[in-house]
Amino acid sequence: MTRAMDQLHLCGKLSKIKGLPVPPSKFLRELVDHKSLRDQIQFQVMPLASIDQIHAAAEPLLNVSEWTKLPARSNGSLLELSASAIQQYETCPLAYKLRYDWMLPEDASAALQFGNAMHLALKAFFDGMRAGRTPDEPTLIACFLDEFSKAKINEPLQREMYEQQGRAQLSAFVHSQLARPEGEILETERRFKIEVEGAQVKGRLDRLDKLSNGDVAIIDYKTGKPKTQDDADDSLQLSIYALAGKSLGHKPASLVFINLTNGAAVASQRSEENLRAAELKIVDIAGRIAAGDFAPNPGSRCYWCSYHSICPEQEEPLPRPAIGRAAVTVH
Repeated sequence: MTRAMDQLHLCGKLSKIKGLPVPPSKFLRELVDHKSLRDQIQFQVMPLASIDQIHAAAEPLLNVSEWTKLPARSNGSLLELSASAIQQYETCPLAYKLRYDWMLPEDASAALQFGNAMHLALKAFFDGMRAGRTPDEPTLIACFLDEFSKAKINEPLQREMYEQQGRAQLSAFVHSQLARPEGEILETERRFKIEVEGAQVKGRLDRLDKLSNGDVAIIDYKTGKPKTQDDADDSLQLSIYALAGKSLGHKPASLVFINLTNGAAVASQRSEENLRAAELKIVDIAGRIAAGDFAPNPGSRCYWCSYHSICPEQEEPLPRPAIGRAAVTVH
């Protein structure tokens, strides 16, 4: 408003009181009724034909579709990948861009926060075992509850259900054979970074056990839907873990999903051909990311996506009915 030189037009939807047209909002009404401005302000109903002649001197705003199609910030340079990032790209390239390139914040789900607390409790358990001081069941559960208490979960019933699940799963785990590794515990929560034909891939191994023959077993805990044998055999995540194990100087003989939900373990192996196929897949996805291929991939998972509300595939045009307009002119 302060940039007007000769005239200022304030336009709004036409309002009526007792059938008579009045300025469209209480703010404009206050302006029209202001004593010191009364002689300088003119209020009138504008004919629809004149509306197209009035426009703001500003660039048109981008709608959601145009905004999400803007290029990635990385401008073709490769970001560090991970098994979860690659899985996100395979599920929906656009969601990958919004999360990993644009870094749009998303709330951590209750399931993710529950999984993090369970992983930390198991790390403490096996770190204690490695040091010769294996925590007992109450200590293990207390570790989980302490970490889970930091989770941001607004629904009390949901929090209570996860606490009950955590207690039950950890109790069953500590009394099962899964709590007794076959070999020596080498490391827990081991971070890694490997290079696959120019692509950087990072991650973390939940546990690394040395077997009696010198080979290693790589353990990964799962707190969600139990993984099957087919899941383990087809898992790119486990293939990446095998590549990481080799880069650390080990021979990964066994890749194991431990399902805490049902207390079952699923073991898999990788041949050199399997590992080469995994490398080619990583290279292919890295190339598509570098080329700026971030087309949305709508499907049944869209409802659960953190970016559902800004996805162009979910955008619906709203009808724009003709509405009478009113204007206040300040001279």
